[in-house]
Amino acid sequence: MIAKSDILSSDFAWADVMVFQRQMTTSVLEKMELANKYGIKTIYDIDDMLLEIPESLGETHDALATPEIKRVIKLFLQNADIITTASVDLAHAVRRYCKTPIYILKNGVCVEDWTAVPHADDGKTTIGWMGSRTHLADVSIVSGALHRIMLDTDANLKLIGWVGFDAFDWLKDFPGRIHEEGWVEVNSLPYSMADIDIGIAPIQDIPFNRCKSSIKWMQYSAMGIPTVASNCPPYTDDVEHGRTGMLATTEDEWYDCLKALVVDEGARNTIGKNAVMEVLGKHRTALRAEELVAVCEGLR
Repeated sequence: MIAKSDILSSDFAWADVMVFQRQMTTSVLEKMELANKYGIKTIYDIDDMLLEIPESLGETHDALATPEIKRVIKLFLQNADIITTASVDLAHAVRRYCKTPIYILKNGVCVEDWTAVPHADDGKTTIGWMGSRTHLADVSIVSGALHRIMLDTDANLKLIGWVGFDAFDWLKDFPGRIHEEGWVEVNSLPYSMADIDIGIAPIQDIPFNRCKSSIKWMQYSAMGIPTVASNCPPYTDDVEHGRTGMLATTEDEWYDCLKALVVDEGARNTIGKNAVMEVLGKHRTALRAEELVAVCEGLR
């Protein structure tokens, strides 16, 4: 199996199966159609419900929810031999647009890459949140609880990605305790997360988000970092509250979960260790690779 950023003409001479991951352009669609013509089996892999992006996601909606992109994505779904999705909810949503066989192939993490980075202990408890622009819509879920935690404890807050000072109106009140870092490529992310003691994964309970995967919980967990996540799919699919993470809905629940982990290092360590074992047992990329090979073998 070879991972490539582009498909060349020479690839059609030897490939048995081609996987098209999250593609949405006519130029790549033409390559899928050519593969079908040559008898090469095709898989369309999708990890977001790209056909139903809510307007609340702002520029992401404006960029991707166009008639032309939707048309091309539908053709990918309809022309592929099979579709792989990252969650059951996403599979159900995709089914509305095609009759192509769908397999659930959840996301995973290469645990070895994450555990290789030692924890950077600076003597303070640091809460971390990493997110793209799409997660700015989730700020309201945790803003009140985080503000209360900053007032009631001496915890630090680290923000990675596009979730930064512009997202909260109270960050300026805690100079020296707020650490902001821009967008980080996934290969460098473990190093940026090394000083995080508690990870948060807030997400609005809307159909689009229910189709996502719990990849942020997996990434935190691979480093032994306990996670507080929203009490809805995708996190309720993988997180056992109180054992491999904590789940919260209301502001008070977010505050209580965060406060419990901030003041109790033993609880942080226990949940973090449980989460690592859960990821090792169920969510390693090596397991996902075996599942993908089995899917490919079934196509031949």
